[in-house]
Amino acid sequence: MIQRTFYFICCATLSLFFSLAPVAWAADPPPAKPAAKGKEPPKTVERPTRTFGEEPMFYFDADRKPFTDPFHKTELEDYYLCRGILGQWYRELLVDEINTLLEPLGLDKVDGTTCAVRLIKTKLGKKRPIVAVDLYPNSETMRSCVLGEKCSHMRSAVMYVSKDKTLYRSYIITDGAKHVNKNYCLTNKGETLAEQPCWRYFN
Repeated sequence: MIQRTFYFICCATLSLFFSLAPVAWAADPPPAKPAAKGKEPPKTVERPTRTFGEEPMFYFDADRKPFTDPFHKTELEDYYLCRGILGQWYRELLVDEINTLLEPLGLDKVDGTTCAVRLIKTKLGKKRPIVAVDLYPNSETMRSCVLGEKCSHMRSAVMYVSKDKTLYRSYIITDGAKHVNKNYCLTNKGETLAEQPCWRYFN
C-alpha cells in the first residue's frame, strides 16, 4: 500500500503549463436569397446552427478550474468526476495506455467508467494546480482511495510539461497485495521513455 505522503512528494516537483483549446462555435448560416420570379427557391440542407470544435483534453477555465464543484476536497487536493471535465477521447487514450502498462504486471485493468480528475495544489509556476486523472478498477477501490488514508490500487496519470513545453504523462501504478509500486514516463504519443516519474527523468 502506498502512503499519500509519498505521492505528495512526487507531485510537488511537477508543474503544468499547457493551455486548453476553447470551445469553438460555428457561425449561423446566412439567410437564403429570395428566388427569382418563376423559379422555385433553392433547397437548403438542414444542419445545426452551431457546432462544437475539436474536443479538448480537459474542460477548464483560464485558471485551470472545472466549471463544476468538486465531489470531495482535502487540504491539498480537489476531486472531480471525470464526466463533463475530461474529454472522452482523452479518457479512452489514458485507459488504453494504463491497461498496456498493467498487462505485464498481471494487475486488475480499468475500463474508464470509475474515474476522477484530481487537482493538486502547488506553489510552483503560476500557482495553478497539478492535474492528475485517477482510474479505478471499481467503485469500492475509488471510495477507499478518495476517502481513506491509503490507496492500495492506484492507477494515476499525472500531466507533466518539460522545459520545452512538451506534454508528457507520468503513470503511477500500485497494488498493495502484490507489493507493486511502479512509475512510468510516457511521451504524448504513448511511447515509454523510462520506468520512473517524468520529473525525475527530465531532472
